[in-house]
Amino acid sequence: MKELNYGKDYRYAHDYDHAYVSAEYLPEPLQGKGLTFYEPTDRGYEKTIGERMAYWKKLRRENMKKGET
Repeated sequence: MKELNYGKDYRYAHDYDHAYVSAEYLPEPLQGKGLTFYEPTDRGYEKTIGERMAYWKKLRRENMKKGET
């Protein structure tokens, strides 16, 4: 895999602030489509998950403003 450059541009999230890296993992035809695969409810632990997802979305917007992907 190394010879095929597998993971060449991989950024390990825990090496970055907030253990977060804004990265796109979908195949190119699906990138930028704004697809949603999971919507947590506002009940139980899903509420916490939703808050965390909102925080990641905020970090992603901030990174995009700085020109990062």
